[in-house]
Amino acid sequence: MWHLWKFLASVRLAIFLLAALALISVIGTIIPQHQSPAFYAGRYSPSVAAFFQALDIPSMYGSWWFVAMLALLALNLIVCSLDRLPRVWQIIGADPAAMPVERIKKMPERASWPVSKASLPAVKTLLAARGFTAVNDRLFVKAQGAWSRLGAYIVHLSILIIFAGALLGQRYGFKGNLTLPEGEASDAIFLSQNSARQPLGFTLRCDSFTIAYYDNGMPKEYLSRLTILEDGKPVLSGGIAVNHPLRYKGITFYQASYQPYEDFIVEFTKNGSPQGERHAFTVPFQKQEEWPGEGVSFGVLSAEGQGQRLERLKLWLKKGEDEPRVLSLAVGEEADFGLYKVRVRQLYATGLQVAKDPGVPLVYLGCGLLIFGLYVAFFLAHRRVFALLEETEVDNNYGLLLAGTANKNRFGFAKNFAALKDEIEKKLAV
Repeated sequence: MWHLWKFLASVRLAIFLLAALALISVIGTIIPQHQSPAFYAGRYSPSVAAFFQALDIPSMYGSWWFVAMLALLALNLIVCSLDRLPRVWQIIGADPAAMPVERIKKMPERASWPVSKASLPAVKTLLAARGFTAVNDRLFVKAQGAWSRLGAYIVHLSILIIFAGALLGQRYGFKGNLTLPEGEASDAIFLSQNSARQPLGFTLRCDSFTIAYYDNGMPKEYLSRLTILEDGKPVLSGGIAVNHPLRYKGITFYQASYQPYEDFIVEFTKNGSPQGERHAFTVPFQKQEEWPGEGVSFGVLSAEGQGQRLERLKLWLKKGEDEPRVLSLAVGEEADFGLYKVRVRQLYATGLQVAKDPGVPLVYLGCGLLIFGLYVAFFLAHRRVFALLEETEVDNNYGLLLAGTANKNRFGFAKNFAALKDEIEKKLAV
């Protein structure tokens, strides 16, 4: 059992696992993930494809052996921390004033001077001004950054939190896609990995889709207006664009694409209606549509544009026995028709990427702790400086010993120690 404990606490094991995971991640980046067996057989060979399938390489990051390596690394970090932390905690909690004089005299940074009784008050005043604490009349201590010894363990904890967040997202999260035409709603999406149907737990409706173009007819930006319904009642509405998603109950909807249809939306808005009474119809191209309540027939005769941009179209309308009318309208332009204003636009479907990852907050927390832990581990140090006064046999004067040590950045500590030494020498020379 002791040998197993030492193996799991080994730094060599951690280095090996990190190197192996890095190499495997490179392989997983080179080999496309989540493709069909036919894809790998065609790109490589049937025997290589069979080998890939046997090792779960097409879904490498979710394979049992990759998860097992992550679990072993997590266990290594836990055991390593439990093995070393008690000793580190003793050092952090140790009273610097209890440091034996023999150890102070053997510290790597040392300097000593004879001090007369007349100079003692000035030396003590200088030490107090520089943050030293008087343990007694003979010993003065300045200790800083003892907790910085926890930097490595903060890093260990951050990695474990990131692992936990990733595991939570893998277990309870999903990624999928949804193509939703204007005016339609859906309560499910289709997963990216296997196209399975994934219920949302609520209904999502696309109210409208608008698109802007450059002068050459290429798409510039596009915006979807979405509404979320619970039990048939709207609970949230909002617009989404690229890099401006909509979030609800931990599910995020990203604007990813769009799809134009050969159908059109014809809208009638009643003149003078305080509520803006509106009637919208989806009309196939060059097909006649009826509005029975008003006795109106209408249809889109032709359309013209540049590139992907539709610019103008001709709308045919007829009310009852009246003569038909043909309106030439720019997209979005309104025209009067009896008691209504009418306008026409092309029907689009919005393409959404949908993601749920409940582990994201934990991953963010872990990344923040990782940055903080690395800063503590590499840029802060546990520094201890001692000033020891000892009586001498020469005229009852004293000898002043200045000694110190640091567990990291000893070069920087040596510079600070030398600056303090020069300051004391100047004070004694006065």
